[in-house]
Amino acid sequence: MHQIIISLLAVFFLTSCQQSPEPKAPSELLQEAQRTIDEAQSISFTKHLVYDNAFIGSADTMQTNEIFYRNEASPIGYDFLAEDEAYTFYLIGELSNAINHEERRITSYTAEETKSDYEDPRGSMIVSNAPFYLLSKEEWVYDSDTIFQGQPARMYAYIDYENREDSVHYLRQARLFLDPETGQPLGHQTYLAANGAPHQIITCWYEDYRTDQEEPLTFVLPEGYTKMSNEEYEAGRQAGVLTVGELAPDFSATTITGEEFTLSDYRGKKVLLDFSFVGCGGCEMAMKEFNHPDFKLPDDMVGVYLSHLNTTAEIKKHFAEKGMPFLAIPRAERPNKDYGVYLYPTFFVIDKQGVIERVELGYDQGFGATL
Repeated sequence: MHQIIISLLAVFFLTSCQQSPEPKAPSELLQEAQRTIDEAQSISFTKHLVYDNAFIGSADTMQTNEIFYRNEASPIGYDFLAEDEAYTFYLIGELSNAINHEERRITSYTAEETKSDYEDPRGSMIVSNAPFYLLSKEEWVYDSDTIFQGQPARMYAYIDYENREDSVHYLRQARLFLDPETGQPLGHQTYLAANGAPHQIITCWYEDYRTDQEEPLTFVLPEGYTKMSNEEYEAGRQAGVLTVGELAPDFSATTITGEEFTLSDYRGKKVLLDFSFVGCGGCEMAMKEFNHPDFKLPDDMVGVYLSHLNTTAEIKKHFAEKGMPFLAIPRAERPNKDYGVYLYPTFFVIDKQGVIERVELGYDQGFGATL
């Protein structure tokens, strides 16, 4: 009996060893993940993106269903289909389309436009968050074993940006998370720190990850939608922006300090309308210039900051330390629409008679000195 028990324990021990192989070395696991991606004909998943907006202490979330199918005729080496409730984007071969379901509009891109759009993958939210793009990078170095979205993960990382601005040291780290047993990509993070403290974290993770799509991608355009070229779409957007010489639409709104603002009350003075929102890169650069101790608007000009996205609380929170040098209007959806704004920041200078005398799309350094 004693010998039987010993034999059973020996069998159990051997079986346990067989079922729990030694974990792969970090470099071996990364190489295996890269080989698997290279050999996969297709990749599909539900992508979750969470933008930790440190500017206002909130988070923005996105969810899309995406599938990639290998095609060397495509400028990125894959065809793809990415869709959520409001939009569908697809790239098949050399041509791509963007479908806006809310506006029932299809925008088509030529082969030249498509190639240009994807020359730098970092400019595409779809490609830059795709596992095949992430695993193509050679910079990854094993960092640690950790927990990612509630499951064990092996983390790899590298520093992809570092800068000193005034007294702030910014450091941005790219992070990749792999399943420690299979090497399957679990997701990734962009971790931005300011003087060693977390400043903004963007997290992406994959759900329902698969590599077994058998048929090449096809897509049938929906019927009853307005079809246009990208050139026509851009021309339409630009045509919607008010231009020099037009009478500035009047509007009234409540500022973040509770005061009532009416544009026509400022006849006899020039008005600078700054259409921006918190967290927009160019908008933040412009406000940094406007907040500089040496900056001052002309005596006959009033500055007005208008955000179609942000609430009073968000604007106050963001500018609490930086300062808000202008009147500020939250939730300015109506003026945003009336002035045809689609690019941020956009500036309108209105003369003393209420006529638009200057329009600037986007921000160029030193803009304030030209006012």
